[in-house]
Amino acid sequence: MATHTQNIEKLYVAYFNRPADPVGLQFWDQQLTAQAGSSTAFNAIAEAFSHSDEYINLYTNMSATQRVDQIYLNLFGRHADASGLLFWANNLSSGALSVGNIVTTIANAALGNDLLAINSKVAAATWFTSTLDTPSEILAYNGAQAIAAERVKLQSVVDQQSLANYIDQHPPLIIHTEIPSTPTPPSIGLMADGLELTGQAPLPNVLIG
Repeated sequence: MATHTQNIEKLYVAYFNRPADPVGLQFWDQQLTAQAGSSTAFNAIAEAFSHSDEYINLYTNMSATQRVDQIYLNLFGRHADASGLLFWANNLSSGALSVGNIVTTIANAALGNDLLAINSKVAAATWFTSTLDTPSEILAYNGAQAIAAERVKLQSVVDQQSLANYIDQHPPLIIHTEIPSTPTPPSIGLMADGLELTGQAPLPNVLIG
C-alpha cells in the first residue's frame, strides 16, 4: 500500500466519486511523499485535481451550486444542506475559495453520519484499488465504461453495512475489447504556496493533469 493511500483516495472520492487506479495512486503518492506528506503538498494536489481533464469533463456545465452539491454527494451520499450550499457556492463564485479549498475543508470538517459515510467510501475505494494487482486487472479499470460502473457502485456506500455489501458483491473486473489510446501525458507544473509539483500525469485511465 502506498504511504498516503487514504488521503489520495479521499480526493478521488471527493472529486470523481470513484476509487483511484493504481497508476494514479502511485503517481500522487510519490508527489506527496517527496514533500514529506506536508499539508501544503496535499493542498496543491487537491488543487491539481480541479485542473484535470476528468474534472473539466464532469463539472464544466455545472453552476457553482451544482458543483458544491456534487461534492457533498460524492463525499457523503447526500445533497448539501441549504446553508452550506449557499455558503460554499458563494465563495466559489466570488473566487474567495478555490474548489480545492472547498473539497478539503468540507471533507475534513465531517462529523457524525457524514464522517461515517466518507470513511466508508474511502475504505471501499482503498479496498478496490488494492485488488488491482495484476496487469489484466489494472487494464480492466480503464476508460469511461469501467469508471462509470465504479461510480455507481461507490455511490451506494455510506456506512459499514453498505461497505460490507460493496466488498461482498463486487464482481471481478473484465477487460473490455476497446482500450483507449495512451498519448504522451503532459507535464504537471502547479505552484501552490511556493510548492511546485512536477512530473508526468498518470496514464492510461487517469485523467489528471
